Amino acid sequence: MPGPVERSGTGDAHRVPRQLDDLICNLARMVRMTAQLMTDTSDAKHRGDLTQAEEIIANQAR
Repeated sequence: MPGPVERSGTGDAHRVPRQLDDLICNLARMVRMTAQLMTDTSDAKHRGDLTQAEEIIANQAR
């Protein structure tokens, strides 16, 4: 089984290029933000507050 991925170590067997590492971090950040947006919107809709749900979506689109 392969070992952990090295970010800036001296080993090169499983080294991830810096650019790829940055892309993965950006993707993870976008996924977290999207999940939070969906959670907030779902909560507002569940409470029947469609105005707030629309505001959440509009604010995140900017």
